Amino acid sequence: MKKIGLNVGVLVIALAMFSCEDDITSINLNSELEEEVNVSAGEGQSQFTQSVTIDATQDSDIQEYLGKIKEYQIESITYRIEDYQGDASTQFSGSLTIMPSGTATGNTFEYQIDPVTLSTSQGQDIPVNFSQDDLDEIEGLLRASNAVNTSVIGMLSDVPASFRLILKMTIKVKANA
Repeated sequence: MKKIGLNVGVLVIALAMFSCEDDITSINLNSELEEEVNVSAGEGQSQFTQSVTIDATQDSDIQEYLGKIKEYQIESITYRIEDYQGDASTQFSGSLTIMPSGTATGNTFEYQIDPVTLSTSQGQDIPVNFSQDDLDEIEGLLRASNAVNTSVIGMLSDVPASFRLILKMTIKVKANA
């Protein structure tokens, strides 16, 4: 009977070791990927379009594990207004589009930006609320090329106006150690 108990004990320990193996051979990284869109709209220019690439390889910690990345998990996508110059009541609205980068293929995701008053929203991280299904697919785009292209189409209620629009994607990365 002791031999059966010993064998069961060894089996339990072995199973525990194999179930923890993923934690032992994986590394988890956190990163905030930011890209900046500079907006300067003169008289008669109340609409603008700007594109930037959010590239995870710009983070030196991620770059170190580039060939070993197993998973990207998006914690949040936000935008922030900085250095606004213009009328106190000017509002910004528009859309943010995220699409494949490089040779990656996949869907395009668009988020409608509700009007915000630029002078009072400066410095605040404003959430971009994609559905969880959309975030899962955007994570797939990141896995495919470590980057996504973004496009901001904006409308301003009054011009002239200028500001920096900071796009931020907060992510967790799981990579092989």
